Amino acid sequence: MLAAVPDGCRTALDAGCGDGLLARKPAERSASVTGVDRSAEMIERARGHTLVPGNVTYRQRPVGEVVGLLMVWDRPREEGGP
Repeated sequence: MLAAVPDGCRTALDAGCGDGLLARKPAERSASVTGVDRSAEMIERARGHTLVPGNVTYRQRPVGEVVGLLMVWDRPREEGGP
């Protein structure tokens, strides 16, 4: 997974992050990482790990909702993106 995160990456997303193990890995190369999971229990587990870097945040949301938003955010402004 880390091989897919380029050096100097500003943001990374772990959709369906579960307990956050994989979300913590790209934090070594990214300015910020967001882990998203639909399960409040899994998000609480992720937040409870003692080794969570300060640039990782966890959000409890339906993954489909987040992916839909990213599709809009990733579009250039002339195509209707923010």
